[in-house]
Amino acid sequence: MSSLSDAELATQHQRYIATETLVGMVISGVLSVFFVWLIFGSLESVALWGPKGLVVDFIPQTLAICFMAVLVPTLLTRKRLKAGKILPRKAPLLQWLPNNVFLRALTMAVIATVLGGIIGTLALQAINASDWALDHVYIMKTVYGCLVATVCAPIGLAVALGDVQKDD
Repeated sequence: MSSLSDAELATQHQRYIATETLVGMVISGVLSVFFVWLIFGSLESVALWGPKGLVVDFIPQTLAICFMAVLVPTLLTRKRLKAGKILPRKAPLLQWLPNNVFLRALTMAVIATVLGGIIGTLALQAINASDWALDHVYIMKTVYGCLVATVCAPIGLAVALGDVQKDD
């Protein structure tokens, strides 16, 4: 791959991050639908609170989606960087995150779960619906899953693009 100007490299990275994030959003949306069906599929409505409530379900959904939205793209990006298919960032980003891909994905997933759980709970309480019709749960959880991927994947990808400069 030839040497690119800073602007060309930034454009390449933006396109790469946008494409990979879109893929992650689609996968997260599909997985969200599957897990709504698996967990809530036999119910007519879903309570806001309780062991099978929407608020509790934000925890595993956010943790799993963010973890996978960081883990898989990071592994793919590292492979593409080593193969020279994409050029690295000139400067690493968020160097406080662990270099170990599993620990990085877990760290980001825990942070996203805390923030997403708080924001999701506040949003659901603001809507003030104690029970949700199952078709609304499918829509809400799918949109939420896509939003989690939209936030987590670009951050993970931007960090991963600087990984070539680190020792594994």
